[in-house]
Amino acid sequence: MNQKESMVPLEPNDIARRYGTKPGYQLIDFLQVALPVFVIPIEAIVIASKPLGLVDEFLLRSITENINTLSTISGFLGLDEVFVKKRLGELITDDLIELQLRKSLQRDKRPLRKRCWSNPSAKVLF
Repeated sequence: MNQKESMVPLEPNDIARRYGTKPGYQLIDFLQVALPVFVIPIEAIVIASKPLGLVDEFLLRSITENINTLSTISGFLGLDEVFVKKRLGELITDDLIELQLRKSLQRDKRPLRKRCWSNPSAKVLF
């Protein structure tokens, strides 16, 4: 079917003329029928991978190498402590690292291997 045929409105008489001739058969009658179409909203939890930012990747690498306090990380990477604190807060919020009671950081090594992390989120799909 070409693009011109797909834009033609579907009239019952035109459809009967176009498709009513089959070898060995004779079209006797036709009638218009409605086929139901339903929209079903689906609530799903979608897991999408998101690449790690460059600073986040080096923060995670530093923590992996036991450079795990705010002052040592900012000194090692040469970044401002306020900026590092903000990025670490984002990593904690994203569950990529956790803050221990003794104020050191620990992390899971999985996101660093893939250089991305997965963030499940609820979405309604149509």
